[in-house]
Amino acid sequence: MGVILITGTSSGLGLRAAVELARRGERVFASMRDLSRDGELQDAARAAGVTVEVVQLDVTDEDSVQRAVRCVLAQAGAIDVVVNNAAVVAATGPLEHTTDAEVRRVFDTNAFGPLRIARAVLPSMRERKHGRIVNIATGGTNGRGGIRLFGIYLMTKAALTTLTLELAKEVRGFGIEVVLLDAGIGGATSIFKHIREQMSSWDPGSPYAALQVIASQQVALGSGIDPTPAVEIIADACTLPAVPLRYPAAFPRTWEAVSDVDFLKLCDGIDVQETLAKYGMEGGMWAFTGQAESVQQ
Repeated sequence: MGVILITGTSSGLGLRAAVELARRGERVFASMRDLSRDGELQDAARAAGVTVEVVQLDVTDEDSVQRAVRCVLAQAGAIDVVVNNAAVVAATGPLEHTTDAEVRRVFDTNAFGPLRIARAVLPSMRERKHGRIVNIATGGTNGRGGIRLFGIYLMTKAALTTLTLELAKEVRGFGIEVVLLDAGIGGATSIFKHIREQMSSWDPGSPYAALQVIASQQVALGSGIDPTPAVEIIADACTLPAVPLRYPAAFPRTWEAVSDVDFLKLCDGIDVQETLAKYGMEGGMWAFTGQAESVQQ
């Protein structure tokens, strides 16, 4: 049995992953910013016949991070795996309309948060010459994917990707694994509720109205995706004896192959199906119904 600390477990994929990891026999410390929100997690754990240990942790607060890690180490003696799951999807909409304060808030959670966690757990992992840090990114971080108007979120995940690769350079020699995880989209999670709430405030008279329509359709599509495979990917990344740097290993190599010329054609809505077929990527967000017509209106 390993000791796993996972952040952001009051709802969504984090909650489900914490329960699944406990079901697999791991000792799970499920952290959340507000302990009064642990009811859904505890109900899910009881329903699964497992136990999770809840710890207060706010990834935007250095003192909170250090205190939580000390608490887990005091109770369990070690942290074998940490999962940086806590994230926010905010400042959605056109980049032109974002504010510096909004951008800082998203970066503070999605990029600086995992860095704070890494700084806190690395000393004990290095001492034991054992540990694994799992960072949850997204296949869209190279910017060539077709999702619209989530630029700030994707910027933070791109920063997390670079953080993961830099950590790998620094800690491999200490026996510490770093994993860049693409869990995919977990549709039936609370994050889509928050996204829809943000979308309700978008200005229908915006110059970006056509893209707003597409983004809304894409979120509706994502909301219908079963989150179970994403939960299993997270759990596998924590429990498999050996995990590649990028897991699943294929992500996001396909999008990396798209040339600049073809990417701009996709942005213009020109020859979308032909371009996607060229890379063996029929379907997906770029091929969403009405994409080309909407962009060209």
